Amino acid sequence: MNFPLKDFYNIVVLLTFPSSTAVVLHEDKKYYPSASEVYGPEVETLVEEEDAQPLTEPIVQPVKKSKFQHVEQGEELPEASFDGYYR
Repeated sequence: MNFPLKDFYNIVVLLTFPSSTAVVLHEDKKYYPSASEVYGPEVETLVEEEDAQPLTEPIVQPVKKSKFQHVEQGEELPEASFDGYYR
């Protein structure tokens, strides 16, 4: 067999890199690795469809400001070593 160099190159490329014209369905394609492939078989991974936290409860709780009053009553206050008169 006497092949020209160009034909020989095409045959080598076809044998080395076979092209596939098969139709691959969308469901059969794999875009991302599974959780067991990423984290390993000894790790338990859970995939939940619904949120465990209700919508009525905020993710970040608001800061609660404490409201309090200090009522001065003569007998309950400790003795002070300074004059309480404001100048």
